[in-house]
Amino acid sequence: MASSTSPNSQLYQYTKLPPGGRHFRLVTVNPPRSPPKRGTRKRRADGGIYGRIMVVDIESCGQYDALSYCWSGHTDPSQPAAQTQTQAEPRCIVVETQGGQGKEGGRAIPITPSLGMALRYLRDRGQERPIFIDQICINQDDVDERSAQVALMGQIYTKSECVLGWLGPATKQSKAFMGFVARLSVSAILDKVLGRDDPSYRHALRKGIEDGVPADTGDAVLDDDIEDLDQLLQDEWGFQLRGMLDVLSRPWFRRMWIVQEACLPSRLVFLCGQQSCSVSDFEKMSYVLTLAASLSADRLSHGGTSAIDVASPLRRVFGVRKVVRRLQEGSTVAKRLYLSDLAMAFNAMDGATAKRKFDTKFRATDSRDCIYGLFGLAEPTDPVIRTLVPDYSTPPQLVFADFAKHAVKENIDLLLYSSTISKSLPGLPSWVPDWSAELVLPAAYKDAGEPFFCAGRSGPTAPASPDSSLSVEDDMVLVATGVLLDRVHETGKCWLEPSSGAEDFEPTLAEYQNVLGFCNEVQSFCKSARRKHSSVSNPIAGGLDKAVWLTATGGLGLVQSLDEDIFGPDVDGQPFLGFLYDKLIEVARDRTGMGMKKKGRRRVEGVSHEPILLDAMYKQVGRRCFVTPKGYFGLGPLTMKPGDEVVILHGLSSPIILRPGQGTQPAYTYVGEAYCHGFMHGEIFGGTRGPVTVFRIC
Repeated sequence: MASSTSPNSQLYQYTKLPPGGRHFRLVTVNPPRSPPKRGTRKRRADGGIYGRIMVVDIESCGQYDALSYCWSGHTDPSQPAAQTQTQAEPRCIVVETQGGQGKEGGRAIPITPSLGMALRYLRDRGQERPIFIDQICINQDDVDERSAQVALMGQIYTKSECVLGWLGPATKQSKAFMGFVARLSVSAILDKVLGRDDPSYRHALRKGIEDGVPADTGDAVLDDDIEDLDQLLQDEWGFQLRGMLDVLSRPWFRRMWIVQEACLPSRLVFLCGQQSCSVSDFEKMSYVLTLAASLSADRLSHGGTSAIDVASPLRRVFGVRKVVRRLQEGSTVAKRLYLSDLAMAFNAMDGATAKRKFDTKFRATDSRDCIYGLFGLAEPTDPVIRTLVPDYSTPPQLVFADFAKHAVKENIDLLLYSSTISKSLPGLPSWVPDWSAELVLPAAYKDAGEPFFCAGRSGPTAPASPDSSLSVEDDMVLVATGVLLDRVHETGKCWLEPSSGAEDFEPTLAEYQNVLGFCNEVQSFCKSARRKHSSVSNPIAGGLDKAVWLTATGGLGLVQSLDEDIFGPDVDGQPFLGFLYDKLIEVARDRTGMGMKKKGRRRVEGVSHEPILLDAMYKQVGRRCFVTPKGYFGLGPLTMKPGDEVVILHGLSSPIILRPGQGTQPAYTYVGEAYCHGFMHGEIFGGTRGPVTVFRIC
C-alpha cells in the first residue's frame, strides 16, 4: 500500500469496532471544493480527497454503496502513460475528525494510487451515498479486525444498494466498446432471449443462427426471434473487438474478491472512466459474443488474443451470479453453493484457455483470500463454513490444510486439484491443493462442477462424495477406501505441449510434430497393452481403435459435440471421432513431411472439424502414457514413474496415481490425476477388479 500522505496531515487513528462482529465502517466522499472551470478538464489546484467515516450496524445501516476495484491498478503498469497517470493520483484520503474539517482538522489514511484514481472519479461524478471501501473502512493493520470483517463481507455486499465496479480510466478503445454495450442495452430481442431461462430455446436460437436465415423451424415465433437476432448480429458485426480486449483484459476481471462482490448485490454497475453500464448490459454483450463466435471465430481474435478466452472469467462469474439471484429470490431448485465447489471453480484456469497459455485464473494478493474471498457466497449451512473461521494470523499452508481437511469430506474430487508440479507453498501434504498456484481445471472436468467421469461412483448422477469411512488424521494423513487396479510398468516419453496461438489459429509445424508424436505413442502403448493381456477382462481386448481415439483425448471424445454420444454419428461406416482422428493424423503427417504416399490417396488440405478434436486433446497437456503388467493403460502426470500405483478411490470422478511409501504400513504420496481406459465409468462396481483397500495418503 502507498505510504505517502498529505504533508499537512497526520495519520488517522482507527477506533475499535464494537464487539460482536456486526458493525462495519462506511465513508462519505466530500464533493470537490471548487468545480473545474467551465469548458476545461484541467485538474484543480487542490486535488485532494476528503471524507467522513461512520460506524454502522449491519442490521440498521441504511442505504449505502460498495466499491469493487483492483488494489494494484487497472492497466499495464509498464506503459509510460499508465505510470505518469498513476503517479499523479492522490495517495491518501483526509478523514474529518472531531474538532475540525479539512487538512487542519483531518487525519490521513494512506491509499493505493489506483484507489486514489477511483475516488477522484467518484468525487467528481457526485457520489452522495456513503460507500464501503475495504481499503479505507477496514483497519488494514489490525489482523483481528480484518479476520472478523471477512466473515461479514458477504452481508455487506448483499445489503448494499449498488456495487460500483471500477474498471479504471477510459481509453479510446474502451470508449468505443462501452458505446457498443450501450447500444445492446436497448435491444428488445436480447431482453427477450435473456429473460427466458430456457436452455432448449437458446439452443434452438443458436442453431437457427448457424443455419442461416430465412429461418424455417416450424415455429413462427421462434423463426421471428432467429431473424431478429440475426439482424442484430449483422448490424453490430463490426463491434469493437480491440475495445473489448482492452476492457475485459483488465485485472479487475481476474481478481478473487470480485467474484462475491459481483455476484451478491442486486445492482452492479461498471464504471470505466466517465462511462457506465449495468451488469445486465454486460450479460447481453457476453451472449452476443458467444453467438458471434459460433459463426466466425476468426473475427474474434486480435494480436494472438481471443475474445472468447478473455471473456471466460466473466462468464464464470455470470453463471454464479445467476444462481445467487435465484437463491435470493427463494428458489428451491437452484443448486446450493458450497465453499469446496467454489474453491474448485475459481482457483483454476479452465483447460481450453490454459492450453493456449492464456491466464484465466482469479488471483488474490494474499493467498489466504483464495479461500476467504469466497466465504460470502457459500451456503450458510455448509459444514465447511460452519467449521472454518477466517484468521489472517494463520499461515497460508495451515489455512489450505484446514480447509482441505473439512472440504474433502464433502467433495473428494478436491484431490484432483493437487499437483506436485504446480505447488509453490512448502510444507503442504501431497493431497492438499495449493490454491495460490497455477492450477488448471482437472482433465476429468468439462467445466467447473461438471465431471465427465464417475470412475469411483456407481453412476454419473451419483455425487462426488467419499465413502463414509474417509477421515483425516491429526497429522493430516488422508485415510480413504478404494481399489488398486495395478502398478505402472512403463511410462511414455512424449506429451502434449501448450499451444502457442489463439483458438482459431492454424497449429504450427512444431505443434503438429508434437501432436503426431503423442498420438503415435498412444497407439504404440495401446498395442503393447493388448499383447500383455488378451483376456476379455482387458478393456481393450476387442476395441483397439476405440481405445486409441479415446485415450488420445483423455476419454473426452467430442467435447463440443451435441450428438447422442461422444463418438458422434457414423461417417463412411466409421464413428465420427475415429474419422476426425484419422484425418488429423493425415494432416499432421502431411504438414510435417512424414506422410506415406499411397496410390489413390489425395493430399489432405485441411479438416474443418480439426479444432473440435484438438480442443479435447489439448486438455491432456502435460500428461503421458502408462501401461501396467495386467495390460491396463492410459494417461498420467509427468511425475509418474514405474512402481507407482493406479488407484480408484470411492467417490472420486477419476483414477489417480499414488506412490507407495516404505515400511509395514506405508503412507502413500499423491502424484496426480489419471485416465485409465475401461475404468472411467464405475466399472469397479460391476466386476471383481480387486479387493477394497484402505489407502493412507500423506
